[in-house]
Amino acid sequence: MALRLVSIFTLIVTVGLGAMFTLIYSTHTFKKDPIELCPSEPSQSVRALSMLNSKRKISYVLVVTHPRSGSTLTGDIIQKYENSFYAFEPLRFAAESMQLGQTVIYLNGTKRNYNYTRDAVWVEADLVYRWFTCDFCRINIKDLKSKFIQSYSTNLQAYAYCLKRNKYGSVSQCVPYLQRTCEKARVRAIKTVRLFSLETISILLKRIPHLKIVYLVRDPRGRLASQAALDPTEWNIVKDQSRTMCTQLHEEIRYLTEIWKLYSEQVKILMYERFAIFPIETSKRLFSFLGLDFDKYLQVFVRSVTSGSVDNAGCYWCTKKTNSQKTAVNWRKSIKYDYVKIIDDQCSDVYHQLGYINIKNEDHLRNTSNSLVSERNLTCLLL
Repeated sequence: MALRLVSIFTLIVTVGLGAMFTLIYSTHTFKKDPIELCPSEPSQSVRALSMLNSKRKISYVLVVTHPRSGSTLTGDIIQKYENSFYAFEPLRFAAESMQLGQTVIYLNGTKRNYNYTRDAVWVEADLVYRWFTCDFCRINIKDLKSKFIQSYSTNLQAYAYCLKRNKYGSVSQCVPYLQRTCEKARVRAIKTVRLFSLETISILLKRIPHLKIVYLVRDPRGRLASQAALDPTEWNIVKDQSRTMCTQLHEEIRYLTEIWKLYSEQVKILMYERFAIFPIETSKRLFSFLGLDFDKYLQVFVRSVTSGSVDNAGCYWCTKKTNSQKTAVNWRKSIKYDYVKIIDDQCSDVYHQLGYINIKNEDHLRNTSNSLVSERNLTCLLL
């Protein structure tokens, strides 16, 4: 009954918001060009610093992970906090442009060509910093127009509506909506799977006081099975894929462990399996770490998206309304045991770090009542 009421309420709110944004847009169209929007570099830098040093309490949250690790759901829960600003994958096009050697064009008219290997760490750190400080003049235009922002940042609907109305016009006409939401927000959150290196995190922790880092991980076997469900040919190179994945995970966890020694109150690892099996309890710990109240509305929302029966199977990025406990172990019913043995051989170091358990035989694999997670020596880092 409660879930049904939530669904009805969500529908009413969505329809109401759509009408409201239509009215707002029709009566408050901003007509500023990039020069008018973007003040001089010194004044903009001072403005960004003043926002960070403001006496008004603002929570800064960066969710970092890799694809198929449950980050869409995690970010969606955080953005449901009242008066929040949430940027979904805001580095997507900047990273792609750098990788392809293309020019990155910013809203203030600046054009830059970067060497991805040499420059990505600093460029991505600066872009994230600009999103957190509402300094959109120094954000690349492609990411400002990203459909990811329009589709998955539900608290930016006025901005998204403006972009749709100005599909072939200048994004600068819509940025004031983005600016206003960002500046008023009590929580500014970013979710990305695009970081070239976790060195970006170190830079940001130095630049943004009280920034909270949530590093989301998933069992490599489940993650690879999820990727292969989209592209079955990945099983043909499972040894190479699992070696690459787990080498990267191992190095990133070691790096996070070192960062944690300096920022023990600001860095945590969230295991997807813990969240999926105990969504309410884990969400409470997550919000406590973020210094936010996990109120009744959020509890109802988390229950609605982790105990539902509707799965948006055709949508790669969508938050899926499923039974999260079943979703977390479904891969164990279909994956071949031969693939599991290969992954286990390549990922033993990561298992030791995080507490994942090697699968002994096919019976062990198929019996989903047996947990594949145990406690390990990173307990202080885990949510």
